[in-house]
Amino acid sequence: MDYALKTWTILLNLIILAQEDVIAAVVYKISQCLSKLLFHSTAESIMYIKANIGKIITIEELAGHLKYSNSHYSALFRNKIGISPIEYFIKLKIQYACQLLSQSNLRISDIADKIGYEDTFYFSRLFKKVTGKSPRDYKNSISMNKNYKSS
Repeated sequence: MDYALKTWTILLNLIILAQEDVIAAVVYKISQCLSKLLFHSTAESIMYIKANIGKIITIEELAGHLKYSNSHYSALFRNKIGISPIEYFIKLKIQYACQLLSQSNLRISDIADKIGYEDTFYFSRLFKKVTGKSPRDYKNSISMNKNYKSS
């Protein structure tokens, strides 16, 4: 009887270990799928943001585009990218503004309008907050660098 009980105990332990391995494998596969889905969602969001750089986009619009709740979408994006979707969108807009300031002769108000800010003063404050320089100072520093390199 003692032998049979030990045998059953060993068998049950083996079954439990096998189930744990199966569960671990399933959990691993699920995490891989979620990771791919999260990557796809984030990549799709970034493409959507870039395609709409000149517009005003809300969290509701971004989350709705992927059929997520606002809070769930924001948390996923922040976990993957490290900043909120709106912070990312603002930084992308300012990066584009920097390109326009350095590569075109557009006025600051035209650049602000081109990236979706009707209020030039708001754009200037936001630009300075992100870059540490006003758009005018940034443009002047680029011009001085170009002049310095050409002489």
